[in-house]
Amino acid sequence: MDIVASAFGLLILSPVFAALALVIKAASPGPVFFTQQRVGLGGKPFSCLKFRTMHTGSDATAHQALTARLVQGDRVMTKLDHMNDPRIIRGGDWIRRSCLDELPQLFNILLGHMSLVGPRPCIHMNSRRTAIASASACASLRADRAVAGERKEPDHVR
Repeated sequence: MDIVASAFGLLILSPVFAALALVIKAASPGPVFFTQQRVGLGGKPFSCLKFRTMHTGSDATAHQALTARLVQGDRVMTKLDHMNDPRIIRGGDWIRRSCLDELPQLFNILLGHMSLVGPRPCIHMNSRRTAIASASACASLRADRAVAGERKEPDHVR
């Protein structure tokens, strides 16, 4: 079902892909897509595709620090999106807010790396052990809190 749905989505959304590619190329030189190592089923790493919303070569220190805190602590996984971040390309904040940056993950679904339904694949950390632990924790962090009705504010909101 995932393969059929993702293939259909890619076909139907191809004009949106083309328009976003033009916006990204007009705003900043570099690739249209951004890849990030994620951990899939059974701890298997894969390259997760997204539309690039930041300038190439941007400092990732703040994002890496937040990710480490979220994986090591008992926190809800959250995105590090700050308005007026100089690393974000023109139009990139809108692409992120509308979640259009996630559309290339349809290719990951088509290739069997992800599913349309289920927990978000975790970011691959430095050690394989940490990555596997975080992959098994992602579903419980999201699902357990959703079932219990618990809601914690992200760090940047406090």
